[in-house]
Order: sequence, then structure tokens, then C-alpha cells
Amino acid sequence: DTGHSTSKQLLYYCGTIGIFTTTNIYLQLLKKYL
Repeated sequence: DTGHSTSKQLLYYCGTIGIFTTTNIYLQLLKKYL
């Protein structure tokens, strides 16, 4: 059903953004302390 598909897609989208943001913050911290 379409509602379930949409929520699953949204969850995947949020997960991808979360990983990207975490990686970005981690790289910023590395630059700061290196």
C-alpha cells in the first residue's frame, strides 16, 4: 500500500541525511583537531 511505501521512503531519506550530517560533523572535528 502506498502509505507504507511513503513512510519507508521517508525513513530511508532521513537515515541518509543523518549519516551524511554525522560524517560531516566528524570531518569538521577531525580538521579542527589535526
